[in-house]
Amino acid sequence: MKFAVLLVGLLPSGRLKNLLLRKLNFEIHSTADISACFLLGVRHLCVGSGARIGTFTVLRGMKSVILRDSARIGQLNWISAAPDLNMADKSGTLILGEHSAITNRHYLDCSGGVEIGSYSTIAGVRSTLITHGINWRQSEQSVAPIRIGSYCIISSNVNLTPGTVVPDRSVVGMGVTVDKTLSADGGLIVSARGETVKENISGKYFEREVGVVKPPQN
Repeated sequence: MKFAVLLVGLLPSGRLKNLLLRKLNFEIHSTADISACFLLGVRHLCVGSGARIGTFTVLRGMKSVILRDSARIGQLNWISAAPDLNMADKSGTLILGEHSAITNRHYLDCSGGVEIGSYSTIAGVRSTLITHGINWRQSEQSVAPIRIGSYCIISSNVNLTPGTVVPDRSVVGMGVTVDKTLSADGGLIVSARGETVKENISGKYFEREVGVVKPPQN
């Protein structure tokens, strides 16, 4: 079964691939676009209408991966979970809300679970989400989920640590490390220590009805 899933995952996108994935008991909408990717030990995969998984993304050891309608995972992402750290209901899970996107070349450790709301973007490259670590006081592994709200932007090279909560309508600037629950009001987070420098920000990004952000118009 695992070998069959791996082989089907490496096929190019198309109706045949979607059909074969459904035969393997995955929930794949007929309009889903799943490029050649590595499905290694994935137990549950649900890809909604118009959702997409990009070329050579790796999904490894995941208990559940859910892409809501029009959600997108780009190319060359590494998304994994350690099976021996499945300690709670959200362990080993990734939930990507409607019209949200993970762009290219990011690393997500989903051992404690990662949930991303609707119309949010993990943008740029090389952001790292880590949901487990070593508790040096207890000398044992610990896990905690990461939650990113709706209408958020996570910029390039951002680090989110176990238990981080990013509220709705937040913009996390490039290179920031966040290791706590941020202000429930959202805002602009640009300092190296993840402090909110401006609250109640506004802009067309937070009002859009289509997830894809278009390039500038001439």
